[in-house]
Amino acid sequence: MMQSNDTIHKFELANMGKAPFKIVGFFKLPSASSAEANPLSYQEQLKVMPKGFGIGSCTFCGIGLINNYLIESSDGKKSAVGCDCVKKVGDKGLTTQIKEMQRIARREAREAKRQADYEAKMAAQRQANGGKTNAEIQQEKLAARDNIIIEGKALIKQDLKEIGMALKNAYGDFAQDLSHMLRYVDFPRISPNMQRIAVEIATKQITGARKNSKAYKIEHERIDAIMKKARADYDALLEKADNLI
Repeated sequence: MMQSNDTIHKFELANMGKAPFKIVGFFKLPSASSAEANPLSYQEQLKVMPKGFGIGSCTFCGIGLINNYLIESSDGKKSAVGCDCVKKVGDKGLTTQIKEMQRIARREAREAKRQADYEAKMAAQRQANGGKTNAEIQQEKLAARDNIIIEGKALIKQDLKEIGMALKNAYGDFAQDLSHMLRYVDFPRISPNMQRIAVEIATKQITGARKNSKAYKIEHERIDAIMKKARADYDALLEKADNLI
């Protein structure tokens, strides 16, 4: 019993092979304008054009094509068709494939544009900044800031060494905590009241004298001056470092 034309795939009727058909690829012909603008690139794109599909014109309707969907029949016959002709023949499988390919192509185009925009932005920054991006310059500033703080804290740490040792040798967790903070020049955690107590403990530990004695008062004044200078140096250090960024 012969099949009617209504049941035979329209691509079969167009001598494009036996159904079922599947899409095996896609090729976009380079434009004529690109041939004028960059002949070498144009030729390179043509070199990778898939062979045997008749790319450039729709096998089904004969119209010229830029966007070529490459299909293959079950018996291995190759053709190039446009997306409109796939819709016309009503092959849901091919239509679904094309929609997925178009979705992927749109996503890749968006990604390519984002990448191109990013690279253009980076190139503009390098041109304006003597070869460096804004992020690279900022990173250098942050590194310089960190180095200034590290070097500055090392000097302040030496100034506080005597007080830190006195607190370390004192009794109680509070004194030990203060000693640790001073060892790491952790002034943000030391309140004015904690600083006052640290000076008192250190003075008592160094002199062993009574709080109201002359020896205590003289040493307290010296220790307090060291602590206040260290605190002022630390604040000035942060201001200097922050001015870099």
